[in-house]
Amino acid sequence: MPPLALDADTETGGAFELIGASPEVQLTSKRARLSFRKQFEAHLDSVRFVKLAGAGTLVSGGDDGLVKSWTLGCDAKKAALSLNTVGRGHESPVTCGALLRRQLFTAGMRGEVVAWEVEGTGLSLRRKIKRGSEPIWGLAALTPSLVVCSTPNLIRFVDFENHSKPFVYQTGSSHNFFGRVCAAGVGQFAVHSFSNPAGEVGAPGEQHFIQLYDVNRPETPVHKFQHGKGLVNALEFCKVNKLLAVATESGHIVTLDTRERKLALCVKAHSGPVLSVTLNETSGLLASAGLEACAHSSAYHSLNLESSLRLWDLRKGSFACLNTYEKLDHKFDESILGLEFSNAGDFLFAAGADASLRVFDVEKLL
Repeated sequence: MPPLALDADTETGGAFELIGASPEVQLTSKRARLSFRKQFEAHLDSVRFVKLAGAGTLVSGGDDGLVKSWTLGCDAKKAALSLNTVGRGHESPVTCGALLRRQLFTAGMRGEVVAWEVEGTGLSLRRKIKRGSEPIWGLAALTPSLVVCSTPNLIRFVDFENHSKPFVYQTGSSHNFFGRVCAAGVGQFAVHSFSNPAGEVGAPGEQHFIQLYDVNRPETPVHKFQHGKGLVNALEFCKVNKLLAVATESGHIVTLDTRERKLALCVKAHSGPVLSVTLNETSGLLASAGLEACAHSSAYHSLNLESSLRLWDLRKGSFACLNTYEKLDHKFDESILGLEFSNAGDFLFAAGADASLRVFDVEKLL
């Protein structure tokens, strides 16, 4: 099956829609809004991910090589975060994490994958496997013992029950995997890849794809979505409606319908790169974190960037911007690298490049 092209409506059967081309996204709804609750110093270096591991339990991983579990207490008046466990299973900075029920999997810059058991509000190291030394930038949990990870030029399956025979899908030099990988929870996972004649990032003629795989037949993608929005910084599945959100370096958020295998929507969400996204299946909200170019800047340089969070409503089949939160001291080093909603969608947790975890209220206005 040939890949679909994002910039051609004719190939999507009219399903693709471009909304909000202006970098200055306007407030179009008042159904909910973000308000800052509290900031916590969580790690010694950038926090790469934060995950909700049960009622009142958060887990995080950072560039300090540590994986931590936290007890969260939030009510109408206060927010408290107390440290439970410090996991030391990594020999390098933690790049990403994936959670499936009570199993947490984390990956590192030196190619190691660590499995953890979430026990109450604590963590215990279950097993550690290292295959190769390339950094792992994407990680997805397919079963309680099987994860798939992406490195610059291969997809590797790690089976913690039969780790002596991992499956590896090696790509060619002109088609390298790059970016994030995530699982839908129904036997499929998605990977961002790019290809160009030179096999280098940013080379002329570069093309970007989101490839959809069946867990039972991982050798060949069952579908390819081609998009023209540049490198992908994050992927996030909504397991209920099979929607896949794609955060891009160009500032766009693209949503893909993996059930119908078609492109759904696209919005220019941030004027700079979108760094992370998360979907809440209960409320139908999407949160994005990105960078904004300052009014005086002419290029996306770290000194001319401001961090922002935005809240979106996807219930009506379109992007409606509910709220923009930009009070992050306007520093590049305070950018948000990971996002996670609470189960009910009433709180948003943010992992920061400034080594902090932030808690936001998602106030329901209707």
